[in-house]
Amino acid sequence: MVKKIIAVCAAAILVTAALAGCGCENSDAKETPTTSTSQSSKVVVSDPEGARVGTLNIFLNSRSFTLNEKVLHFLADDSQMQYVGMKIADETGLDAIEPGQTVKDVKYISDSGLVGYVTMKNDSEVATSYKGCKYYSVRLNKGTSTDVTLHLPNKITWNDSVDKVKKTYGEPLKESKTSNGNKLLKYGEDSKENKVGYTLQLVFSDKGLVEFTIEFHEVK
Repeated sequence: MVKKIIAVCAAAILVTAALAGCGCENSDAKETPTTSTSQSSKVVVSDPEGARVGTLNIFLNSRSFTLNEKVLHFLADDSQMQYVGMKIADETGLDAIEPGQTVKDVKYISDSGLVGYVTMKNDSEVATSYKGCKYYSVRLNKGTSTDVTLHLPNKITWNDSVDKVKKTYGEPLKESKTSNGNKLLKYGEDSKENKVGYTLQLVFSDKGLVEFTIEFHEVK
């Protein structure tokens, strides 16, 4: 009888050990972390298109970029160019711009060698000099300048590569070449709600970003 009881107890011990070895008792606990990890990875998946829109939409909202650590605002007047250290190269013929008149490629220069070309428009109802006109586009060429800092949305700056810009802003609306063989990327967007749109054109030499143009226009 004693031997029979011992045999039964031994069998029970073996069954318990087998169950523990297969992990059946902890199966639910082990599945929980796996499920949780899977859900977390889905939450943090990045959205490249969302990031692109987020970085470029700043033009429609702030209508500005940073030059020499100072913010240059569009649809403002000549004081903005002076603020970032640029001055008009030649005032000839710009003393009486008629209401509604647009003047293109007005040249600006800086002591550091940076060159800019501005499109301005007289939005007032009376004739005014270029100092009273709003700026609708600015084209800046790095030229020989070495100490001019630039920050486009998401900190794109001089000499950045085409690959870096595409990674930051996404695929452009258009990709082509300039007359001298440099690569040209074009971005842009219109907002009917804000009644304004912009285009951004970036020019790259073998040294990276060397020129860009930001242009604003009315959207009806």
